[in-house]
Amino acid sequence: MPPPPGNCNSPLRMLLLDSYYDEYKGVICHMAVVDGTLRKGDKISSAATGFKPVKHMVFSGVYPVDGSDFEALNHAIERLMCNDASVSVTKESSTALGLGFRCGFLGLLHMDVFHQRLEQEYGAHVISTVSTVPYIFEIQMEAYFGALISKVQVQNPAALPSNSKQHVTATWEPTVIATIIIPSEYVGPVITLCSEQRGEQLEYTFIDSQRAFMKYRLPLREIVVDFYNELKSITSGYASFDYEDSE
Repeated sequence: MPPPPGNCNSPLRMLLLDSYYDEYKGVICHMAVVDGTLRKGDKISSAATGFKPVKHMVFSGVYPVDGSDFEALNHAIERLMCNDASVSVTKESSTALGLGFRCGFLGLLHMDVFHQRLEQEYGAHVISTVSTVPYIFEIQMEAYFGALISKVQVQNPAALPSNSKQHVTATWEPTVIATIIIPSEYVGPVITLCSEQRGEQLEYTFIDSQRAFMKYRLPLREIVVDFYNELKSITSGYASFDYEDSE
């Protein structure tokens, strides 16, 4: 096999192609070295991602059945993420279930496979919940020298103020700008679906005689569960869906 065409005397440059977890060796990385030399013990740092971050279509809360198994679940999820970098994981807590994780997936099938691998490969028994989204509440508190107004981000309804001197005066809900490309014969059902999910149509054009382009502002809460799968279902799998954060 011929050596790489790069210059071994130049500073190290390489691309991480893939990584996976081996039960006996730990994390295995596949690298393509462009320039420079890499030796055992060298310390390296990442200069850039190279890849555009994936957009997660389904979110789920994952909690251990037994609260004492949290660290074991954390270890299992870390090892699974070495094989599947498309999963997003952040820690969260629940009053009823304790410590757990909020996971983002590419779809319902992706989520089911991830849960099955947790149980079959690592023996982790988990409880899956529908994930919530954070809201911002403007709270007015009565004081002897006047009213104080503050903004609070709330993930769990239990965190809302219960003090009689505190009143919610305004609420902000997170939204996204969704881009949908579909065959023209599915325009009607897709408009109905977006309207049912409290969507606001921003743009609607035809790319050509067979494809339509739509842009909607949608509440994040309406798409984090199964909006993507419903969209795929009513369009026989032909819909293209992407989104970005809005105000």
